[in-house]
Amino acid sequence: PSEIIAEPALYDSRVYATIGQSPVHGPGQGILVCLDLATGKRIWESRKVDRSPGTPAICDGLLYLPDYSGRLHCFDARTGQQYWQHDLGAPVWESSAAVIEDKVYVSTDKRELWVFKTGREPQLLAKCRLDSVAITPTCQEGVLYLPTQKRLFAIRLHD
Repeated sequence: PSEIIAEPALYDSRVYATIGQSPVHGPGQGILVCLDLATGKRIWESRKVDRSPGTPAICDGLLYLPDYSGRLHCFDARTGQQYWQHDLGAPVWESSAAVIEDKVYVSTDKRELWVFKTGREPQLLAKCRLDSVAITPTCQEGVLYLPTQKRLFAIRLHD
């Protein structure tokens, strides 16, 4: 691992970044690192991830990160302890994980959107097939916006 390959995430006076080579070179070793925002000192690192162009998503002290090998990881943002990883069955290249309400959304290169419940144990809530690869979703005023390579979907989360 030699390069920062995704936008870092900020949480609780810390910065989280993935380090490795671009997945253009195929799967390979990556590093997830946590640094003190004020001093730049390393707090922890994990080599349990492969290359990831995704920005870590952090909520309630849990960090979610998909990697190019097709796994979604969940870490304790404070200590770096890995709670779980789930095989998504395909590389994740175009998408970061997104935490919206109490759910983690992530899409794969096989045009699948996965939805997990946030938490220290993996709990798959839904998986669906899309007509094209999805990019990182976002939410505003109760509407989930899911961009794909061909369309932008707006899905109301609440009635």
